[in-house]
Amino acid sequence: MSDRRTLALFLSIVALAGVAVAVYLALNRAEERVVELPDLRSSEAVELAEKGWIPSDIPSDATSLRVAWDVDSSTTCGEFRAAPPWDRRGTRLTFNPELPRLCRRLLGWPERWPDELFSRGIVESADGRFYLGSMDDATGYYWSK
Repeated sequence: MSDRRTLALFLSIVALAGVAVAVYLALNRAEERVVELPDLRSSEAVELAEKGWIPSDIPSDATSLRVAWDVDSSTTCGEFRAAPPWDRRGTRLTFNPELPRLCRRLLGWPERWPDELFSRGIVESADGRFYLGSMDDATGYYWSK
């Protein structure tokens, strides 16, 4: 009888641990989000910009934004469309930075940008918190450092 009780106790502890791990994983993912915004004028875009998830350096006429962020790691990245040419003033990078895992996982970005993007010029934002680049004249990308 004590063997059965021991087994039941063990299985109960394993089940509770499994539930605890599942809840922990679910809560940790709750702070990651991806949103699609029509433009920077939407109330959600304004709120995200105020919170620092969208850099002030992107063009004011940007449309079709996809923004991903993770509160816990303070990582953000996004894509947008803007009429060419958009201004990419800032310190031009001399290295091809590794992209955050969040961007690779949630937006499907590669580990590093292809040479054609890097050769077009990746710059540091004016406030030094972001990198910005473009694959073509109308599509822009940004990610936090």
